[in-house]
Amino acid sequence: MLQLLSERENEMYEPLQQPGATSGFPSPAQDYTQKRLHISQLLITDPTNTHYFRARGEELNKFHIRDNNILIVDKSIRLYHGATVICHAEGTWMIREVLLHQQDVLLSDKQNNLINLRHTQTRYTLWGVITWTCHNLHK
Repeated sequence: MLQLLSERENEMYEPLQQPGATSGFPSPAQDYTQKRLHISQLLITDPTNTHYFRARGEELNKFHIRDNNILIVDKSIRLYHGATVICHAEGTWMIREVLLHQQDVLLSDKQNNLINLRHTQTRYTLWGVITWTCHNLHK
């Protein structure tokens, strides 16, 4: 099961603002100030097309995704052979591996079940490529 996550603003993680008007001499440490590093700067290449999901359940272990992992999904990445993708069909979000064979796009659930998108009655929407999974090591 997958759950689409939305962003919450949190001022604690935003860069510190300038204090406004000050009097006296400037701080000597002002030359050594650093901006905060956001993990998104390392993990996200296209913020407009990036979305987050939370994985629920143990059935995704075959994709090396554990229960409660956060998935980073980029909708701007072109499909490639072996890509792990989020797709949607019949009201259900799912994770599948993309297999490209000649003109066909196959979806694999990693249990020897293949779906050829050209020969199925079910309409699948390939929503985006999973680029990262985030796992809490303390649970």
